[in-house]
Amino acid sequence: MPHGYCLSWRPELIASYVLGNGLIAFSYFSIPFFIFRFVRQRPDIEFKKLHWLFAIFIFACGITHVLHVVELWWPVYYIESLAVIITALVSLLTAITVWKLLPDFLEFPSIAQLKALNEKLRVAEVERRTSEERLRGMADSIPDSYLYEYTVDTDGTPRFRHIGPGIERLNGLSSTEVIADATRLFKQIDPEQLPEYRMTEAQSRSTLTDFSMDLHMRLPNGEWRWVHAHSRPRTDADGTVVWDGLATDVTNRHLFQSEINRLAQAIEQNPTAVQIVNARGELEYVNSAYTRTTGYQFGELYDQPREALFSSEVSAAEFVQIEEQVRSGRPWRGVQANRHKDGELHWEEITASAVFDSFGRMTHYLYTRQDITEREKLLLEVDLASRVLSVSNEAVMVCDAHNHIISVNPAFSRITGYTEAEVLGHNPGMLASGRHDSRFYAELWQAINKHGEWSGEIWNRRKDGAVYPEWLSIATFTSKSGEILNYVAIFSDITSRKAVEEQVRRLAHYDPLTNLPNRTLLQDRVGSALASAQRHHGRLALMYLDLDRFKNVNDSLGHLAGDALLVEMATRLKALLREEDTVSRIGGDEFVIALPGADAHGAASVANKVLHAVAESVSYDGHDLSVGVSIGIALYPENGHSYESLTQAADAALYRAKQTGRNNYQFFTTQLHARAQNVLRIESALRRAVERNELFLYYQPQFDIGGSTIVGAEALLRWHNPELGWVSPGEFIPVAEECGLILEIGSFVLNQAVQQQARWLQAGIPVVPLAVNLSLAQFRQPTLPLEIATLLDEYGLPARLLELELTESMAMDDPAFVVQTVDKLSELGVTLSIDDFGTGYSSLSYLKRFRVHKLKIDQSFVRDLPHSSDSEAIINAIIGMAHSLKCKVIAEGVETSEQLHCLHQNGCDEAQGYHFSRPVPADDYVAQLNGRRLREEIQ
Repeated sequence: MPHGYCLSWRPELIASYVLGNGLIAFSYFSIPFFIFRFVRQRPDIEFKKLHWLFAIFIFACGITHVLHVVELWWPVYYIESLAVIITALVSLLTAITVWKLLPDFLEFPSIAQLKALNEKLRVAEVERRTSEERLRGMADSIPDSYLYEYTVDTDGTPRFRHIGPGIERLNGLSSTEVIADATRLFKQIDPEQLPEYRMTEAQSRSTLTDFSMDLHMRLPNGEWRWVHAHSRPRTDADGTVVWDGLATDVTNRHLFQSEINRLAQAIEQNPTAVQIVNARGELEYVNSAYTRTTGYQFGELYDQPREALFSSEVSAAEFVQIEEQVRSGRPWRGVQANRHKDGELHWEEITASAVFDSFGRMTHYLYTRQDITEREKLLLEVDLASRVLSVSNEAVMVCDAHNHIISVNPAFSRITGYTEAEVLGHNPGMLASGRHDSRFYAELWQAINKHGEWSGEIWNRRKDGAVYPEWLSIATFTSKSGEILNYVAIFSDITSRKAVEEQVRRLAHYDPLTNLPNRTLLQDRVGSALASAQRHHGRLALMYLDLDRFKNVNDSLGHLAGDALLVEMATRLKALLREEDTVSRIGGDEFVIALPGADAHGAASVANKVLHAVAESVSYDGHDLSVGVSIGIALYPENGHSYESLTQAADAALYRAKQTGRNNYQFFTTQLHARAQNVLRIESALRRAVERNELFLYYQPQFDIGGSTIVGAEALLRWHNPELGWVSPGEFIPVAEECGLILEIGSFVLNQAVQQQARWLQAGIPVVPLAVNLSLAQFRQPTLPLEIATLLDEYGLPARLLELELTESMAMDDPAFVVQTVDKLSELGVTLSIDDFGTGYSSLSYLKRFRVHKLKIDQSFVRDLPHSSDSEAIINAIIGMAHSLKCKVIAEGVETSEQLHCLHQNGCDEAQGYHFSRPVPADDYVAQLNGRRLREEIQ
C-alpha cells in the first residue's frame, strides 16, 4: 500500500495520481531534449545560454514530479525538498534572466514583420538579379572586355559558371567553349607566367583578397595580347570560393608602356647628361650620365636651388637671361667651366630648351650637358704640342704624300745645319750620308708601306759635311679612306748616346779599376776556348789567384793604396801572358787567368812567374808595399769540361794553397775533389741539423789555479748526424762559416746556453759564469747587444753569469767597431774575454781600449810547456800585460800536471783542459758543480 499523507488511497486515486505526475514528468523531460536539438542545429540563434538555462529549469521540474510518484511507496521528503529548492533556485535564475532580456525580446520582429521583411528581400533579390543582368549586358557591350564567374572544383579543375561574349573578341574563343572546357583559356597564358598566376590565385583563395594580374596570352591565330584580369572572391553556402571578375584588353597600354620604357632607357643610357626641371624650378629627373658628369645623385639635388644644378659660378643675372631666352622658345647653348661635386673643374657644353604642353604653356626645362673636358684638353694639347715642337730637342720633319719637305722645327736646323727655307720642297734624300746602300732604303720604304711606320738607327750628313748617327722614327698619316696625307719623321742626334753605350758596354765586360776583363767576359772567353779545345782535342788551364796580406794594406794605408796595388798587379799579370791568354779581376783581390792550350807544365811555369812578379814590392806614397799570392790551378779535360766545373776545381785548389801556408800554387787533385764532396755532404746535412735536433752543447769546466775550484765553464757545440756520425767542430764550423749557416748556429748556441744556465739557476744549482764563443759574422751583427739583452731578460738570467768569447783576429778586424760593440755588451753586465790570444797581431793601442775581463792563452803555447823557453816567455809576457790591464788570464789545453805547475808559477789565474775534465754533457757537468774540486796538484 502506498505510504503518505493520504489516509484513504483508492486504486482509482492512485492510478490518476501516478498517471498525471508521470505524464507531466515525461512532458518536462521531452522539452529539454527539443531545446538541445534546436540549439545544436541552429548555430545562428541568439541567447544560447538562456535556452540552456530554460532547459535545465524544465528538467528540474520534471524531477520533482517523478519524486511525487516515488514518495507514494518510499517517502523521501528530504530529497524532494532538496529537489524543490534546486528547482526554485533554477526558476528564480531563469526568471531574472528572462526579465533582464525582456527589452531585447521586445525588439524581436513579429511573424507579420518577418513575412513583410521576407517579401522585401524577395523583391530586392529580383531587382538585384535584374540589375546584374543589366550590368552583365552593359559589361558585355564594352569593347575588348568581358565579365566572368570562375571557380575551382574540389579536384582542382577550373570551371567558369559564366563568361561574357566579349571573350570571343578578346581571346578568340566562344563562351560555350570556355564554359565547357576552361583549360582552353588557360592554355593561352604564357608558360613563364603560369607559376606566378597559380601563386596569386592560391593567395587570393586563402586570404579572400582580390585577384589582379596582367596576363600575356597567345590567341589561336598566334597573336599575342595582354589581358588584365581583376576579380573579387566570395564564398558560396557550401564553402566553394567563387571569383566574380572583369577581363580587359590592355595590350595597347603595355605597348605604350614599352615605348615609354624604351624611351626612358635610351635617355638613361645616353652618354649625354640630361636633367629635367619643372616650371617652378624643381628637379624631377636626372640620368646616369648626369651623375657621372657632376658627381651628384638625384637625392642630393632635390632640395638644391636651381642655380646649384649647374655646379658653376654663373652669375644670377646670366642665369636669368638664360631662363628668359628658354621661356621664349629659343634654345640656349653655351660652354661653361663648371665644378664637379668634389671641387674639380671640368668643361661642359650645355643646351637648355623648354617643353610646352598642347595649350602652349611651358611645363619643363630640358638641359643636356656634354662633358667636353677631354676635347678642351686636346685643344690645349695641340697648342702645347705646337709650342713643344718649337722648343723640342728632337728634330721634326713633315713631308707631303710625294715625300717633299713641307715643315721642319727649329731642332731640325740645329742638328742638320739647314734652315727651313733651304729644305722646303726638297726630298729628304738630300741628308743621306752615303753609308747605306740602296737595299737599306728599299727595306726601309717596304716597312713604311707595309706597316705605316719605321724606326731605327741611321747615319746622315750635316750641311757642313759631317756624318753623324741619329735615331729616326717615320710614321705615315692617312685619311679615313686610307689615302696617304703626310710622312712625319722625328730624329735625334745620338752621337753622345753611342759614346755612352760604348762606355756602358765596356763597363759591362771590364773591371773599371784595372781595365781587365770582368767575370762576364771571362766566362765568355773561357767558353769559347773550351769549345775550340773540344773540337781540336786541345787543353786549357784555369788559375785562381788571391793576394795574400792585401787586407793589411787596405787597413793600414787605406783603400787608395789598395787600389794602386791592384792596378800594379794587373799590369804585371798582363805583361806575363800571351795575347790569347786572359787575365780577369773577378772581385776584391781575386784574379783568374785562362791559358788556352796550356798543360800542367805550362801552367806551373806561369804560376812561378806570377809568384815572382807579385812578390816584388810596390812603391806608394813613400811606402814599399809587399804582398804574396796563393794560386789554385785546374786543367781541362782532367778536372772538368765546363767553365763552372773548372772554376770549382780551381777554387778548391786555391783553398788548399792557403791551407798550406799561402804564397804558393796547388793543382786540383782527387783528394781535393773528395774534400769538396765531403764539404758538400757536411753542408747539406748541416742545413737540417738544427730542425732535427742534432746539435747540442757540451760543457768543459774552468778552474781557479790558486783555489782549486770550478770558477767557470765553456759551452762547446757538438754535432751527431745519423749518416755522418760524430762530426768534429773543426770540420763543420768552417763549412758553416763558408755557406752562411754560422749566424743561425751561433744564435742557437747562445739561446741554448742562456736557457740552460737559467734552468740550473732556478733549480738551485751553484752555477758559475758560462762562456760562449761568438763567430765573426755573429759579432758583426749590429743587433747583437739587443739580442743578448732580450735573451737575458726573457730567461731571467743575471748578466754576470754569461761570458762572451771573441777571437783575437776578430777583435782586430775593425777595431773602431769592436770597441763600440764591446762597450755596449759591457754595459749589459756580461763578461768579455779574448780567445786564442797570442796567435794574431793585436794592436796594444786598441787592446787597452777594449773593456774585456779576461785573456785566454792559446793552447799552442801551453802545449810546449815546460820544455819550450820561448813559449814560457810568451806566456809570461801575456800574463804580465793582462794583469797590467787588470784582466784575468786563463790557459786552455792544459793536459799535464807539469803544464799546470808552470802556469801557476808564472801567475796564471785560471785553466781548463783534459787534465781536469773533457767537455761533458749537461748532467755530468752539474755533478761536477755539485761536489768535484781540483785535485791538489800544486804544493
